[in-house]
Amino acid sequence: MSGKSPMLSISGLNVSYGGIKALRDVSLDVHEGEIVALIGANGAGKTTLLRAISGMIPSESGSIRLHGKDLRGTAAHKIVEAGVAHVPEGRGVFANLTVHENLVLATWCRKDKRAVAESLNNVYTLFPRLKERSRQSAGTLSGGEQQMLAVGRALMTDAPLLLLDEPSMGLSPVLVTQIFSILRKINEAGSTILLVEQNARQALALAERAYVLETGRITLTDDASILLTDPRIRAAYLGG
Repeated sequence: MSGKSPMLSISGLNVSYGGIKALRDVSLDVHEGEIVALIGANGAGKTTLLRAISGMIPSESGSIRLHGKDLRGTAAHKIVEAGVAHVPEGRGVFANLTVHENLVLATWCRKDKRAVAESLNNVYTLFPRLKERSRQSAGTLSGGEQQMLAVGRALMTDAPLLLLDEPSMGLSPVLVTQIFSILRKINEAGSTILLVEQNARQALALAERAYVLETGRITLTDDASILLTDPRIRAAYLGG
């Protein structure tokens, strides 16, 4: 990357669960406008890292800086206000609320009603299916539609940084392709993305750079196109 300072900079981050080290001295950078992928096996600590960034779990030491300001110890809702939106694993939509209500609920910290209406229009343009089902309760949606809603809800916060945790989980290959195509459009429209993804091939095809996390440590980082052809990555994550 250029000499510009990163949008998100994590340095020497340590997180433990009940005495077990989940993250060990993790450092990574995400620059404005990038898609950065984080790949690794189940239990490597990928979800833990996203949860630490968004303030859902505490970290013991290190720093998590957004535009130079340390977020460690900041309440989760304040981190959303600072410009970080987290799409959790498992989608986490409010099943009893309609699609429209789920989307509008995410705008609680935005004051400009016209800008909110514009965001809603953008989300419905990106996800026509959500517009069709705007009055349905979210619990009646298919898995793919719920994933669209979870991403759409994050976009409604107008946060410049999106943390995406396993957006392809449980989706058919056709829907995975569709979701990843939409993520590229979201990035091209100006959002910066840190992507955790079990589907390493799709993640590396989408991202510019990637980090490999193994048992809580970053073991490798490079341009995504280089990692796609790395024999170690092919053997471990791409099926040879």
